[in-house]
Amino acid sequence: MKILVKSQFVLFEPLRTMSVAVSTRPVVPELSCIKLEVKDGVVSYFATTGFLSLYIPINSDDIEVVEPGSVLVNYDLFVAALSSIEGPISLYTTDKNLMVSSVENKKVSRRMPLAIIDNLPKPAVISGTTRTISAENLRDIINHVSFAAIKDGSRPELRGAYIGDMSMCGDGSRLACYTLGTDIDMTMSAEAISALQQVMPEDGDVQLNIDNWVSVKFADGTELCFAGTTDVFPESAKSIVEALSSKVASAVINVTTKSITRVFGGVSVYTEKAIKFGIAYIELKGESGHVYVKTEVPSVGMFEDELDCAYIGDDFNVLVSPQHIMDLVDVAKTENIEIRIFSSLDPLLVSDPTNDGWKVVQSVMANSRPQEVVDNDDF
Repeated sequence: MKILVKSQFVLFEPLRTMSVAVSTRPVVPELSCIKLEVKDGVVSYFATTGFLSLYIPINSDDIEVVEPGSVLVNYDLFVAALSSIEGPISLYTTDKNLMVSSVENKKVSRRMPLAIIDNLPKPAVISGTTRTISAENLRDIINHVSFAAIKDGSRPELRGAYIGDMSMCGDGSRLACYTLGTDIDMTMSAEAISALQQVMPEDGDVQLNIDNWVSVKFADGTELCFAGTTDVFPESAKSIVEALSSKVASAVINVTTKSITRVFGGVSVYTEKAIKFGIAYIELKGESGHVYVKTEVPSVGMFEDELDCAYIGDDFNVLVSPQHIMDLVDVAKTENIEIRIFSSLDPLLVSDPTNDGWKVVQSVMANSRPQEVVDNDDF
C-alpha cells in the first residue's frame, strides 16, 4: 500500500473523529488499532470497540493513490505520527511496518509496527427496519434528552436513551422527554449517543437500519454502527410525563434563562463545597410573588438571591439540584423556562413555553436539612 498526501491534515481531521470507536482498555489489542484501507481509489478508516464501529471514507483530491492495500496500526501511534510531520507526506508499507515520511525531507519519517491481525470484523447488520431522518432533527432529539443520561456506571440499566415517538433519557432523578413526531423506534447506549453527537453532520439526511445492530449512514458515506440495547424506558415512564402534564400545579414559575445562569451559576461555588456535608440540593422558595434561591453550608457560608421571574399560585418551598437546573438552560436555547410545582415532595415538571414537545420531570428532595455543624467554641 502506498499513498501520497499533500497535507497531513487531510488524514488527521477524520482520524480525530475515529477516536469514538477505538477502545482505550481493550481485552484484544487489535481493538486499540485503526484500519487504513485503500480500495477502488478510496482511502478510508475503520475502527471498532466490539460494541460500536465507525467507518469514514476520506474524499479528497489531495490524496494520490499509488498502490492499494490495507493495514492495521495502533491508533495512538498513528495520531502521533501524523501530528508531528508537516506538509506533504507519503504513507507506505514494508513487510512489518507502516512508514509515514515527509515528501520534502526524506530524513523525517515515522515507523509503526503492523498489528498481527490484519483485519477488524465489521458488524453484520441484518436488513431491518429502515428509516430516514434529517441530521438536524436527529441532532435536535438527542440534544434535548441526552443531557439527562447517567454519567457513571452505578445504574447500567439507565445508561442509554430511547429514540421514538416520545424520546426519553433519564438518570433516576430526572427524566427528559422530547416529542418530534418521528417513526423511529430504537434504543442507544450512552457510548453510542456520544459517538453520534461527534460524527453527526450539520445537514443532509441520515439513514437508519434498525435491528439487533443499528446502522447510521450519512450522505458522505460515513457509517456508525452500534449494538442495540434493551428498552431502558418502559411505557410507564411515558405515563408519568402524561400524568404530570395533565395535573393542576399549585404554582407555575416563568423564569428567564439569563436569571437562572446568574443565580445558579453563583451558587455553584457553595454547592461544590456543600456535597461533602451531604447538602447536594438548594432551597427554591416562592413567597409573596418573589422566588428566592438559598443555601447554607457549614464552615463555608450562606448564599441567597432572587430570581428574575414571575409565578402564579400558592407559595412553595422545594429543594432542587442546582446542576440539574443549569443543564436545562443549556438545552432549552430559549429566553424563558416554565417550572410547574405540585408539592414539596412531587417532582417538578419543566418545559419550554415555545416548544410543547420538550418536558423534563425533575425530582426534588424532602425539605429537611442536616443539622448544622457547631464550632467547639460555642459549647
